[in-house]
Amino acid sequence: MKFAIDLLWVKPKCNGGIESYIRNLLDGFMALNDKNEYILFCAKDNADTFKHYLADPRFKMEVRDISAFAVGKRILWHNRNFNKLLVKKNIKYCFMPVYCKPLRRCKKVKYVTTIHDLQQLHFPEYFSKKRRAWMMFAWKRTVKTSDCIVAISQWVKNDIMEHFGNKNTDIRVVLNPIVTDQTKTDFNIVSEKYQIKENDYFFVLSSMLKHKNIMTALKTLEEIKEKNIDLPKKLVIAGISEADENRIVEYINDHGLKENCVLAGFISNEDRNTLFEKAYAFLFPSIFEGFGMPVVEGLMLGARVVTTKCTSIPEVSKNLAYYVDDPFDTKQWIDKLLEIKDKPKQAIDFPEYEKSYVAKQYLEVFESVFR
Repeated sequence: MKFAIDLLWVKPKCNGGIESYIRNLLDGFMALNDKNEYILFCAKDNADTFKHYLADPRFKMEVRDISAFAVGKRILWHNRNFNKLLVKKNIKYCFMPVYCKPLRRCKKVKYVTTIHDLQQLHFPEYFSKKRRAWMMFAWKRTVKTSDCIVAISQWVKNDIMEHFGNKNTDIRVVLNPIVTDQTKTDFNIVSEKYQIKENDYFFVLSSMLKHKNIMTALKTLEEIKEKNIDLPKKLVIAGISEADENRIVEYINDHGLKENCVLAGFISNEDRNTLFEKAYAFLFPSIFEGFGMPVVEGLMLGARVVTTKCTSIPEVSKNLAYYVDDPFDTKQWIDKLLEIKDKPKQAIDFPEYEKSYVAKQYLEVFESVFR
């Protein structure tokens, strides 16, 4: 079976969890012993980051003269040219790892499209009216014109069905592949870099968007500090910066938390692994997740994970983390953090997230839909 994989949208080191998802999935395809032919469609500014797959003769690459970062132009090019290009290359099947497939159905090409969440629908305040209108239209067309939709959790499937599906909509649930190697930075280096001590800090790995609820983590830290509660008084926040970073920085400065908080920005996997392992607890206060990969990563790496019961989080973490009932209640967070003080740290194995296992599930979907 020969099929295209659209990678034109990948902005290296800027797509967060979705970028990790597709790179892990490609690694999973590479690990399988199959006879498929994978045609990677790349942009001129991301192709180099995928060239290592060409060492496998099953992988081929098509580089287009467009920029992944020029989103508007890329979408326009996609809708004008992508279907025609696939037909010209005699490619009958295409996998879209994100929702942005051409809006028109092409009778000569079958599509499987992954939808990760409907964030714009639930948090319209993040986007302009024009962007919201476009997203609603694009999602509706994607569901209607794809031969199959892959949802990354049962919660996402239910959300898609509620807003865009009907009795004929084919939606399959395939959980994300998660790769956590055991390579770590020496803690002495990490300790000096972030001015932290082992088991004496909280770790947060997240973007700065409002629904990630980092403000509650800051308010919890502030209360711990003011009341001198017997818990760590240091918080390390790592992840992609967003517009909300200014609001977070202002809160830190205005509430006397500058010496208690570290905004680490984008960090290496080696630093991340060490921060997970040596933290008192990993905090994930998000109120909306299509999947919530950091929760599973933390559990895999042996962290005590304290999170919420919102959306897909209990589902993907298999109820193996520690959960607060009210994601905004600092007292609940503090009580839970005190409760886990004597709980052991232990790495949890999740075979269902192993990259080749997930890749095989995707191939089963492709076989079913494409043939």
